[in-house]
Amino acid sequence: MLRDIKVTLYDIFGYLLPGAVFLAAIAVLFWAIYIPQTPLVFVQLTIETWVLILLLAYFSGHIVQALGNLLIEPFFSIKSLAFSKSRADSLPDALVQSAKSKASAMLGVDLKDISPEWLYRICDETVVQCGAIGDREVYQYREGFYRGLTVSFLMLFLSLVVRTAVPGTSLKLSDTLQAINGLVLLFFILISLAGSLLAFLRYRRFARYRVIQAIIGFLALQGSKGSKNFQDGKEEA
Repeated sequence: MLRDIKVTLYDIFGYLLPGAVFLAAIAVLFWAIYIPQTPLVFVQLTIETWVLILLLAYFSGHIVQALGNLLIEPFFSIKSLAFSKSRADSLPDALVQSAKSKASAMLGVDLKDISPEWLYRICDETVVQCGAIGDREVYQYREGFYRGLTVSFLMLFLSLVVRTAVPGTSLKLSDTLQAINGLVLLFFILISLAGSLLAFLRYRRFARYRVIQAIIGFLALQGSKGSKNFQDGKEEA
């Protein structure tokens, strides 16, 4: 039964790694709120404990992606990613109008006033149905990975801020108790904040690539290939 379990790269990079950072952030927050005077101690963990931590990190990754969908995606629509006329790197209006015309001819519906979100969905689905997906999955995987890292590093940043505000941070090495001052915590706060910002920029970059590839891929379909596949799908239904 275990042999049938398949682990994809997205399970590792999309869920496990962001989930591990998020789990560490939750641990720091719990430490700061409930046991602030307890020193941090490094202990040797058993294999069973590591397996449990990996499972918790994996499931935490799903929570991170859900939070990313709630906190990030609503503020960055398809229009702002690739259709904004104020951005120099957006899709040219001529390509957008051409995609609308081709989609209208393919579906037999006037799509002159269609929203960017629905135009993208039509183009993306047509490209997928025609099998010309190119690097679509790569963009989706990396988009999800960086979206997860944005949320998890942001959570780590907030947790470290709370830990800094609560006195009593210390580290126990062997039998020596070492106090951790605010400057040390500030270093990790800045690292986590920079990680969140950089991950967000990467997320937005690959999200744009995904949208632009769908539109250009749709326009690059030769002849009436997209229309033929769509009609064949209707006949089979």
